[in-house]
Amino acid sequence: MQRLGLSPDIPAFSDQAVDPFWFADSLDRLLERCERPVRHIGVAVSGGSDSMALALLAGPWAKRRGVMLTAVTFDHRMRPEAAGEARQVAAWLRERGIDHETLTPPGPPPKRTQAAARDLRYRALSRWSRVHGMAPILTAHHADDRLETLVMRLEAGTGVDGVVGPRGYTRLDGLDVVRPLLGVTKAALMATCRTHDQPWVEDPSNDDGSFTRVRIRKERADLLDSTMTAQRLLRLASAVEGLSTVTDRFSERWFRDHVRVSAAGDLSFTRGALAHWPAALRGRLLNDLLRTVGGGVHPVPARAVDRLSAAMEVAEPFRQTVGGVIITSERTGVIRFDREPAAVAGPVPVLPGVAARWDNRFEILTAPDCPPLLAASVGAAGWRRVKRLNPRHPRIPGLSDSLVAGMLCLYDLDGRLAVPHFLDQTKDVGRADLPPWLSSVRITFSPVVDWCRRAWQDGALWRGNIVGSPGVGHLSMPRDRLSGRVA
Repeated sequence: MQRLGLSPDIPAFSDQAVDPFWFADSLDRLLERCERPVRHIGVAVSGGSDSMALALLAGPWAKRRGVMLTAVTFDHRMRPEAAGEARQVAAWLRERGIDHETLTPPGPPPKRTQAAARDLRYRALSRWSRVHGMAPILTAHHADDRLETLVMRLEAGTGVDGVVGPRGYTRLDGLDVVRPLLGVTKAALMATCRTHDQPWVEDPSNDDGSFTRVRIRKERADLLDSTMTAQRLLRLASAVEGLSTVTDRFSERWFRDHVRVSAAGDLSFTRGALAHWPAALRGRLLNDLLRTVGGGVHPVPARAVDRLSAAMEVAEPFRQTVGGVIITSERTGVIRFDREPAAVAGPVPVLPGVAARWDNRFEILTAPDCPPLLAASVGAAGWRRVKRLNPRHPRIPGLSDSLVAGMLCLYDLDGRLAVPHFLDQTKDVGRADLPPWLSSVRITFSPVVDWCRRAWQDGALWRGNIVGSPGVGHLSMPRDRLSGRVA
């Protein structure tokens, strides 16, 4: 098959069925980026030609690799015929030996926008993934989708990262999202379905001009249908993605050398550490730091980051709140990034043996015999209670009571609580006044930005016994990480 030139793994625009060997190679390479062993995979299947082709390709791949595979359809309840379509998809796939599940929203249908529907869908897929051992999710985004996204972002005045468009691998709210079909066209996926005599469902919303993506598709039809223009734009996206990867490596090295990280996931560095960063790259770095501390899924608006960057260039104390993060510049030249207590996420249930994620920063896993817990912020009342129960409870230096109130706290159904950030590595193990279930809990600081997560290396705050057998958990605050500097 002719190559596009983006990489040796990306085929050219073609209307021929996808080569299953190319698909297997593409998927294998992307799954290598997952941080956990891959034993179970979910395939997001709407019933359209794109996702049906993905399921047809992923089914044989999973059998050869010995991996469990489940097709997952999300019924948004936005169209009355969607439930029947989900049942039809389930029947089609089960005829081919592929397990299928249909998910529905817990509440009323979302607002009639593609963004609202997408957010609801990914939240449901994330919950499904956690119940199934953090299984990665495959989606059927293809080259045409990437091109449309690129054109939309260019028209909106996107920054450098926006030019890249959807990536082959990304993490959303702790969910591994894998897109192995970015190198093939919609025409090739339709041909794949025809080759397997596989019908598909047509979603009328794909022709609804009130949606931005559909409008762009219609208004820019000549541009999107031009193979030469498409190839050039996607080559640009590929080149920018390569530069982005290199920048991430420099950022990771800078982080290791200059950043002090607290056990709460807050960070600090000196103003001089940013002195030699070019303005454009400094803005990107600051955005990543804000998302690391604030748990933001999407980048912080460029104007807010530019104002923050400008303030950092002046040797004067300041305090700003950006993206759910309180940034404080001290007279000593130290700049602190602390989580804004008012912006932390609400309570999240932690079920036995099921991974949970709180505030898009902390991963929580409990043993199967651990009682149900609730992950939430300490809150002012909770912090007063902690200090009242234990007047000598240690405090992280430099944090006010208001900042402490926004930290992670675990509650059980009897009202007992524990704040892992403040437990001593050796002295507090087995303390009689601590809940016994702490020995069955593991909590990890896991930021959304890939390179920050790599730089942090080991974000474990508390490692307990999560296999269900008796034992005492032990604290593992990473005091020797990041050049040994933890505030």
